Amino acid sequence: ILKSNDPTPPATENGPDGEEGVSLPRTKNTSKMYMIPSIRHKIDKVPLSQVRHRIFDLLRYQFGFDNASFMRNRMLAGLRTASFAVTTASEFRKILYKAHLQHLSASAVSGWIDRVLNIVWPNGVFLRGQPPLTPEQLVKQAEKSKSALHDAFPDAVRAILGHELTRDGLNIFHEMLQNRVVIRSMCYMLFDILWLEVFPEIGDVLQGGAVLDSES
Repeated sequence: ILKSNDPTPPATENGPDGEEGVSLPRTKNTSKMYMIPSIRHKIDKVPLSQVRHRIFDLLRYQFGFDNASFMRNRMLAGLRTASFAVTTASEFRKILYKAHLQHLSASAVSGWIDRVLNIVWPNGVFLRGQPPLTPEQLVKQAEKSKSALHDAFPDAVRAILGHELTRDGLNIFHEMLQNRVVIRSMCYMLFDILWLEVFPEIGDVLQGGAVLDSES
């Protein structure tokens, strides 16, 4: 999949077996990377501009920037402008391609299947339900997950949003993730997308994931 590390190979648009593909732009420390056409077609459906737009929409709605001060809104606009220089479209495509090879390869998928089997059928025995958690254990797990969510939030974005906006936004997001209806709906949509990837012809039946393509 990867071209030779020889710094002076001739430029080509074909793969190792003569298969038509595309090479990402060469940088100082990287050689051209041949992209498998089927994977490239999927990557082309995820433009960087749309991803950037959705991320900043999430920040604006989740952290209440509609009611934020003028200075905070200007700082968010500056962060959005800076994001254009941080990641280029070609680098974004390269990141998606490498992530696809790493997490959706045959060995990676077989590893996930094996992990699920070990969870559902440990040692060849079908999973047996555990006693329900006590209210104290539920509260402890909720507080632990909330703490992990706050710790994982980028400090650079926290500095721009401010302590109060960050705390309130993450708390609302955490509360949303504690809602079983929300989590169940998200899982159903992801499963719909997975089935549509395997069986595209059933798209007229499985429409749960279509809401993810909404521009609203």
